[in-house]
Amino acid sequence: MEFINHGGLNQVINDLNGLITATGVIMGTLEVCRLPQEKKRLPQQTRWLEQKLVAELTLPKIRNFLATHEFKLSPRLKRFGSLKDPIKRKTLVNLISALNLCYPEYDFSDLREKSFTRVSNLKLAQNGINTTLNSIVDEFYPDKCELFWSQLDEVVDLDRCSVYCYVPGLSQDDPFSEIGVAWSMNYFFVNNKTKRLVFFALQCVSFSSECAKEMYDQEEEIEFPSWCYQENDY
Repeated sequence: MEFINHGGLNQVINDLNGLITATGVIMGTLEVCRLPQEKKRLPQQTRWLEQKLVAELTLPKIRNFLATHEFKLSPRLKRFGSLKDPIKRKTLVNLISALNLCYPEYDFSDLREKSFTRVSNLKLAQNGINTTLNSIVDEFYPDKCELFWSQLDEVVDLDRCSVYCYVPGLSQDDPFSEIGVAWSMNYFFVNNKTKRLVFFALQCVSFSSECAKEMYDQEEEIEFPSWCYQENDY
C-alpha cells in the first residue's frame, strides 16, 4: 500500500487543519492510498498480517474470546463480518495497513475485526461528515462540502465503495484516544475494484494539548482569541 497525491483533497485537509473552534484546534488526516495489486507480490507486512489472521481462524480459544467481547452497535452500523471470508480478511488487512501508513508512530497490527464497523449506507457517512464540517465552521458548508464529495467521488467512485469506521480505544492506544482529544471521527472509503482507499479523520484537540502546541510551533505566532485560554484541560 502506498500514498497517492491528490491536489484537490490535499487542499480540503489544508483548509481544515488548524481551524479554531470553541472546544479546541482541528487536526485532520485525508489520505488516498493505492491498494496492493493481487497479481503483484504483496508487501511482507501485508502477507504477514493475512497469514496471522488465517492462523487465528484455527484457534477456537481466540475466536471464542472475540465473540464474547463484542460491543453493541448502533442500527446504522454493521459488524465487520466473518474473517472466514477471504474478501473480508483482505479488507481488514487493508484497513489496518492504512492506519499504520497514516500514523507511523503507532502500531495497529494487533487490531481485529471487532475494532472496525461497516457503515450501512453511504448517505449515513455523508450526513455524519457534513454535520461535523458544518459544526466546525459555517464557511466550510455547503460549497466546500460539495467540492470535497466531488473530489472523493473522483477517486473512489462513491456509489461502488464500502464505508468503514475504526472504533478508537477499543483495543489499544491510538491518536484518537490521546489525552486532550475532545472528539474525533474517522471514515474509510474502500473500492476494491479500482484498488483505492481514502481515509478521512478529524480530531479536535484542546488548546493546552501537546498536539496543538506542536502544530503552532511549526507556524508563525498565532494570536488565539481570549476564550481559548479559559478552556478546561482534558
